[in-house]
Amino acid sequence: MSTFLQICSSKFPVLPGEAEEVTNPGTFGKSFAQYRQERLVERNYAVPLICCEGWGWWVGVQLSNALIGLCCYRAHDESKECDFACTTSVEKARVWSWKRFRYLDLSDELAQLDEDLKAILSEDPDVEFVGEKDDNPL
Repeated sequence: MSTFLQICSSKFPVLPGEAEEVTNPGTFGKSFAQYRQERLVERNYAVPLICCEGWGWWVGVQLSNALIGLCCYRAHDESKECDFACTTSVEKARVWSWKRFRYLDLSDELAQLDEDLKAILSEDPDVEFVGEKDDNPL
Protein backbone atom coordinates (compact mmCIF):
# COMPACT_ATOMS: atom_id res chain seq x y z
CA MET A 1 0.00 0.00 0.00
CA SER A 2 1.76 3.11 -1.14
CA THR A 3 -1.40 5.21 -1.12
CA PHE A 4 -2.69 7.24 1.80
CA LEU A 5 -5.99 6.14 3.32
CA GLN A 6 -7.96 9.15 4.55
CA ILE A 7 -10.63 9.40 7.23
CA CYS A 8 -12.72 11.98 9.01
CA SER A 9 -13.68 11.23 12.60
CA SER A 10 -13.90 12.81 16.01
CA LYS A 11 -13.35 9.35 17.51
CA PHE A 12 -9.61 9.89 18.06
CA PRO A 13 -8.97 12.64 20.60
CA VAL A 14 -5.61 13.82 21.89
CA LEU A 15 -4.94 11.60 24.90
CA PRO A 16 -3.95 12.88 28.35
CA GLY A 17 -0.16 13.16 28.52
CA GLU A 18 0.26 12.74 24.76
CA ALA A 19 1.73 16.23 24.41
CA GLU A 20 4.73 15.06 26.44
CA GLU A 21 5.25 12.05 24.11
CA VAL A 22 5.19 13.76 20.73
CA THR A 23 8.48 14.55 19.03
CA ASN A 24 7.23 17.64 17.20
CA PRO A 25 4.40 19.92 18.33
CA GLY A 26 1.02 18.96 16.90
CA THR A 27 1.93 15.45 15.79
CA PHE A 28 -0.87 13.92 17.82
CA GLY A 29 -2.62 10.72 16.80
CA LYS A 30 -1.83 8.15 19.49
CA SER A 31 -5.52 7.21 19.86
CA PHE A 32 -5.72 6.59 16.09
CA ALA A 33 -2.54 4.47 16.25
CA GLN A 34 -3.93 2.46 19.18
CA TYR A 35 -7.17 1.94 17.27
CA ARG A 36 -5.24 0.58 14.27
CA GLN A 37 -3.24 -1.70 16.55
CA GLU A 38 -6.35 -3.10 18.28
CA ARG A 39 -8.29 -3.67 15.06
CA LEU A 40 -5.38 -5.39 13.32
CA VAL A 41 -4.84 -7.69 16.33
CA GLU A 42 -8.54 -8.63 16.08
CA ARG A 43 -7.77 -9.71 12.49
CA ASN A 44 -4.86 -11.90 13.65
CA TYR A 45 -1.98 -9.59 12.81
CA ALA A 46 1.00 -9.37 15.12
CA VAL A 47 1.26 -5.69 16.05
CA PRO A 48 4.02 -5.51 18.67
CA LEU A 49 4.38 -1.75 19.09
CA ILE A 50 3.35 1.79 18.44
CA CYS A 51 5.63 4.76 18.86
CA CYS A 52 5.76 8.46 18.16
CA GLU A 53 7.96 9.71 15.34
CA GLY A 54 8.73 13.21 14.12
CA TRP A 55 5.87 13.19 11.59
CA GLY A 56 3.23 11.30 13.58
CA TRP A 57 2.78 7.78 14.93
CA TRP A 58 4.21 4.47 13.74
CA VAL A 59 2.33 1.18 14.18
CA GLY A 60 4.59 -1.85 13.77
CA VAL A 61 3.03 -4.77 11.87
CA GLN A 62 4.88 -8.07 11.70
CA LEU A 63 4.44 -9.79 8.35
CA SER A 64 5.84 -13.26 7.72
CA ASN A 65 9.34 -12.02 6.83
CA ALA A 66 9.43 -8.34 7.71
CA LEU A 67 8.35 -5.81 10.31
CA ILE A 68 6.74 -2.88 8.53
CA GLY A 69 5.11 0.25 9.83
CA LEU A 70 1.79 1.94 9.35
CA CYS A 71 2.48 5.65 9.36
CA CYS A 72 -0.40 7.59 10.94
CA TYR A 73 -0.77 11.33 10.40
CA ARG A 74 -3.17 13.87 11.90
CA ALA A 75 -4.28 17.12 10.26
CA HIS A 76 -2.80 20.25 11.81
CA ASP A 77 -5.44 22.65 10.53
CA GLU A 78 -9.16 22.33 10.02
CA SER A 79 -9.15 23.35 6.34
CA LYS A 80 -8.14 19.84 5.27
CA GLU A 81 -10.66 17.44 3.74
CA CYS A 82 -9.83 14.72 6.27
CA ASP A 83 -8.68 14.44 9.88
CA PHE A 84 -6.26 11.50 9.60
CA ALA A 85 -4.31 9.65 6.94
CA CYS A 86 -2.17 6.53 7.02
CA THR A 87 0.12 4.58 4.73
CA THR A 88 2.63 1.76 5.02
CA SER A 89 6.30 2.43 5.55
CA VAL A 90 7.21 0.41 2.45
CA GLU A 91 6.85 1.95 -0.98
CA LYS A 92 7.42 -1.23 -3.01
CA ALA A 93 6.25 -4.80 -2.62
CA ARG A 94 9.86 -6.02 -2.79
CA VAL A 95 11.99 -5.01 0.18
CA TRP A 96 15.62 -5.72 0.98
CA SER A 97 16.32 -7.97 3.97
CA TRP A 98 19.79 -7.71 5.49
CA LYS A 99 18.97 -10.68 7.70
CA ARG A 100 18.27 -12.91 4.67
CA PHE A 101 20.57 -10.94 2.33
CA ARG A 102 18.03 -10.88 -0.47
CA TYR A 103 14.89 -9.16 -1.65
CA LEU A 104 11.60 -10.33 -0.17
CA ASP A 105 8.34 -10.20 -2.08
CA LEU A 106 5.64 -8.86 0.24
CA SER A 107 3.06 -8.17 -2.47
CA ASP A 108 0.46 -10.72 -1.31
CA GLU A 109 0.73 -9.74 2.35
CA LEU A 110 0.65 -6.02 1.58
CA ALA A 111 -2.42 -6.48 -0.63
CA GLN A 112 -4.19 -8.35 2.18
CA LEU A 113 -3.16 -5.72 4.74
CA ASP A 114 -4.45 -2.95 2.47
CA GLU A 115 -7.76 -4.78 2.05
CA ASP A 116 -8.06 -5.29 5.82
CA LEU A 117 -7.23 -1.66 6.60
CA LYS A 118 -9.88 -0.41 4.19
CA ALA A 119 -12.42 -2.82 5.69
CA ILE A 120 -11.59 -1.68 9.24
CA LEU A 121 -12.16 1.95 8.28
CA SER A 122 -15.24 1.31 6.15
CA GLU A 123 -17.01 -0.90 8.71
CA ASP A 124 -16.76 1.52 11.65
CA PRO A 125 -19.89 3.72 11.87
CA ASP A 126 -17.91 6.38 13.78
CA VAL A 127 -15.36 6.75 10.98
CA GLU A 128 -15.95 8.27 7.55
CA PHE A 129 -13.58 6.63 5.08
CA VAL A 130 -12.89 9.50 2.66
CA GLY A 131 -10.77 7.52 0.20
CA GLU A 132 -7.22 7.12 -1.07
CA LYS A 133 -4.62 9.51 -2.48
CA ASP A 134 -1.16 9.01 -3.89
CA ASP A 135 0.23 11.85 -1.77
CA ASN A 136 -0.28 12.74 1.86
CA PRO A 137 -3.48 14.83 1.92
CA LEU A 138 -2.47 16.51 5.15
